[in-house]
Amino acid sequence: MPCDLCSHPEIKTVVSSHAMRHAAQKGFNPVTAGLVPEKLARLTPLDFTTEWKQQALNGLLSHANWRLCATCVPKVMPFLS
Repeated sequence: MPCDLCSHPEIKTVVSSHAMRHAAQKGFNPVTAGLVPEKLARLTPLDFTTEWKQQALNGLLSHANWRLCATCVPKVMPFLS
């Protein structure tokens, strides 16, 4: 299974859904972290950042653990503590 943020094929760690909700609450944003290409984020009909945060806090993404690659882990870690 690929990384849940950037789709890299090698997973380094798994972050609990609770911890990722906490990161979203503290302001983690996969677009500004450089994990989702801005061009891809602009292709969605809704504001990608707002939609991602809502899903991470209360939607389908809020119920599953997150598989993260070695590139994504250090970008999320400051928001987990």
